[in-house]
Amino acid sequence: MEFIGISFERISVFLLILFRISAFLLSAPIFGSPYLPTRAKIGLSLLLSVILLPIVEKANFSAPTQLFMYGIVVFKEVMVGVIIGYAARLVFAGVELAGQLMGIQMGFGMANVLDPEQQTQLSVIAQFQGIMAMLIFLTINGHHWLLMALAKTFEIIPLSGFAYSADTMAVLLKMSGDIFVVAFKIGAPVIVTLFLTNAMLGVLAKAIPQMHVFMMSFPLTIIIGLLTMAASLQMFGYLLQNIFHQMQNDIATLIGTLT
Repeated sequence: MEFIGISFERISVFLLILFRISAFLLSAPIFGSPYLPTRAKIGLSLLLSVILLPIVEKANFSAPTQLFMYGIVVFKEVMVGVIIGYAARLVFAGVELAGQLMGIQMGFGMANVLDPEQQTQLSVIAQFQGIMAMLIFLTINGHHWLLMALAKTFEIIPLSGFAYSADTMAVLLKMSGDIFVVAFKIGAPVIVTLFLTNAMLGVLAKAIPQMHVFMMSFPLTIIIGLLTMAASLQMFGYLLQNIFHQMQNDIATLIGTLT
């Protein structure tokens, strides 16, 4: 059967491609941000689906004709997009965790702002770290790599070829554990410096009881924390680039386990 000159078979394949791409764009960093207009997301999903349709059609995939079986294939395509998209978000979760720990150490634990992307309360330091990470990611063309990885999935994971395995779980657990490694690496300069500062203030409080160390500690920890952040910004950028490159390798490995 055909509809305005286009076969229903081709429409079915196009919709499956659209489901995978839409699920990825909604869950991936940058593309899934609420700052990006909904019309832009829809337009990008349709454009990518049209571009990738001829490539996918070369595999000669036949879409199921039964509605129930077609729904199962749709579920598989959505799972592929969601898993890869959220795996890419894990690095940004580590960066924001580092910012949260740094903010608490600096005394900004109560100074939270609403993060519209995560719909949660984040400290101002975590918000700043997240924005910096996003800018660095765009600078190294990380968004281009995400789109290339998405296109690569159609070569490695054909339509209806999704299969969840123990290897998939192992890679996801490894990437989830790396959240804390990333947080420690990024937050270490500020956290260690403020720990030593608080230890020094504790010694002063014991040595000179007349000194109001408690009142001095609030502005002092904020100033030292901000100065340490400023001094380590270059290291922050260099470290994030390496972390993003490692994320690319991990996602490439993850894609290979989904088939």
